[in-house]
Amino acid sequence: MQVTVLRVAMLLFCVTFALAGEPLTLEDAVARAMRDNLELASQRHENFIADLDLQEARASFDPRVTASARTGGSRTPTNNLNDGGDVVTSSSGSWSTGLSTSLPTGGSASVNLSETTSSSDSANAAAAQFTTDNLSVNASQPLLRGAFFGDLSSLRDAHLRVVEQDLQWRDQVEQLTLDVGDAYWGLVSARQGRELADRAVELAERQLAETEERQSAGFAGSGDVLQVQITVGQARREQVNAITRLEGAEASLARILGIPQREGADLDPVDSPLVSDQKPERDALLDSALAHNAGFLLAGLQHERSVRSAKRARNAALPDLSVDGNAGWSAGDETAGTARANLTGAPSPSWGLGVSVSLPLLMRDTQAQYGVAKLRQDQAELSLKAAEQDLILEVDGAMRKVVSDRANLEVAKQTLEHATLSLEAQRELLSEGRGSTRDVVDALESLRAAEATKLEAEISCQGSLMRAFQVSGTLLDL
Repeated sequence: MQVTVLRVAMLLFCVTFALAGEPLTLEDAVARAMRDNLELASQRHENFIADLDLQEARASFDPRVTASARTGGSRTPTNNLNDGGDVVTSSSGSWSTGLSTSLPTGGSASVNLSETTSSSDSANAAAAQFTTDNLSVNASQPLLRGAFFGDLSSLRDAHLRVVEQDLQWRDQVEQLTLDVGDAYWGLVSARQGRELADRAVELAERQLAETEERQSAGFAGSGDVLQVQITVGQARREQVNAITRLEGAEASLARILGIPQREGADLDPVDSPLVSDQKPERDALLDSALAHNAGFLLAGLQHERSVRSAKRARNAALPDLSVDGNAGWSAGDETAGTARANLTGAPSPSWGLGVSVSLPLLMRDTQAQYGVAKLRQDQAELSLKAAEQDLILEVDGAMRKVVSDRANLEVAKQTLEHATLSLEAQRELLSEGRGSTRDVVDALESLRAAEATKLEAEISCQGSLMRAFQVSGTLLDL
């Protein structure tokens, strides 16, 4: 596969694509699949969802502003002669504003500012109107259960989700690139198979006509004609099968490219397979696979999740122990301006500090949950080790496939060379009157079969090399 074909797999859009019925290069096919493939489009939505989940998790640490205002009044019956009447009339108005946030340590903090103004015509009131201002700072921090978990743990989980989706995206793009290549070369092979089948029918019918002429001239018998007729029937049956394979290959490529099946497709592949001279080294391939293979990294990610779940379950089994603290400043006066000035100049302070603890007598539920999480972690460790062993097998298998496919290609080249020489020899014998048309036809069929075998060997050789790079996690880096 050409280098530019692999680079185009990194693109998410392309301005011009090959249309139905127009020549289709492999580069065009990969680009179109990147744009229109339904499975990849679905995975793209998963990427967006993971990004939004991360944004939501980050929002947990965004400061929250609160504000409120309230006013009210009352007329209360009184039995106090100094009030000068039967009722006491009072009113009040207040406002408050605050800022609160979650802490990465699992705690919370807030600051609040409030002001209350009240008025009363009661004789017991020192002043007809009085204003009180308050400023307070509050903080709460768990020391055992919930410490350094909560929103921070959710944020880390969201980060892992984004990493997971990135790996799945890369794995799917790599697989799509290979699938497009397989379908594209499958269509190329099916087209050549159709051409060979058509040629075989043509040659068989020509041979039948020549045999019938020889029978008329007395140089062939009815058995010879019957034998050639059987050959014609076999060739026509193979032609039907070749047409079916071609239609199936075209439909398969159209499906991967995102072309609706009801619309049909008239795809015309124009590229020929190119066999690279690259020879990957086994150790280098394995080191790269351990560092970049998407499937193996996903197994490692699953192991990290299990470790985090075990830590979370262990933390949940701890007692509730938290420390709470607050500090406040207040001031008051008959006028609001003076009260506010006193709050910043000479406030009355207050503070508080407390510790609370809660310990269930029985913790069977949390202990069981931790036991399950620890077993899941052990399972994930075993799965990661198994994934490493499987990856080594994949690397070794990919290397063996590259070697065997190149050996098969060399054999196919030699077979094609021998078939070419055989055809030349049969034609020469025929021109000298020492050969037969049947021998030439057989040699020509052998040549075309050798050409088809060489094409298949080139496709296999190219595909095995690409799969080796996919296993190593470097397919899209070429």
